Amino acid sequence: MRASIAEVPGGYRILFAGRFAKVVPFAYRATLHEVGRSGDAVYLTAERHLPIFGTFRTDAVLTPQTLEATYDSRVDRGRFLLKR
Repeated sequence: MRASIAEVPGGYRILFAGRFAKVVPFAYRATLHEVGRSGDAVYLTAERHLPIFGTFRTDAVLTPQTLEATYDSRVDRGRFLLKR
């Protein structure tokens, strides 16, 4: 998985892209809203309704070197860590 991150007013727009099961390509764009800061860490959150999955919630911590996020929906949940 990879992510392109752009700062926007009130948060960050992130495009996640990769392959599911090494075969099926996917791309998911989300605008995560800033909910706090501590040192160089920015705390972000987003919630969006997706067909089939229902309400999809993402919480993340962005630093200059990492993006660590958790996601949760009615049918799936997980965690990922992306490093520069």
